[in-house]
Amino acid sequence: MRTLLLLSILIQSHIAHAQSTAIPSASQSSMESMLATEIGDFIQDRLSGTQGMPVLVNVKFNPSTNTFIIDLGSAFLPKDKSHLTGEIEERMHQIALLVRSHVEETIPNAQIDFTFDGNGIEHYYPSEYKTKYRASPIRYR
Repeated sequence: MRTLLLLSILIQSHIAHAQSTAIPSASQSSMESMLATEIGDFIQDRLSGTQGMPVLVNVKFNPSTNTFIIDLGSAFLPKDKSHLTGEIEERMHQIALLVRSHVEETIPNAQIDFTFDGNGIEHYYPSEYKTKYRASPIRYR
């Protein structure tokens, strides 16, 4: 039984390693910078409701999990809303589609996580997300 469990763990580890995307660090940095610029332009040009303030965008890629962490400034979130609205979710979905359109050929199974000034959405809308039950950022697959 232990041998089967160990074999299962080794196979899963090998599969996870095979699925991760190796990108040279210079290329990764360039890709992160390009995506941050594209997202910032997209927000300023096409998404209304950011209170006219520039939204700071930071993008990091974790190759071991194929995850892009899109950190948007808190200016992205409407100040007049006390809960997560469909409008906010739609904005994040549009950004996730933009990121996917740029990376789908090189990283086809990328995940996209959103944070806001380094905090998860539950930091801004705690009544909807109890930290006890949701400690991860919003994720798009």
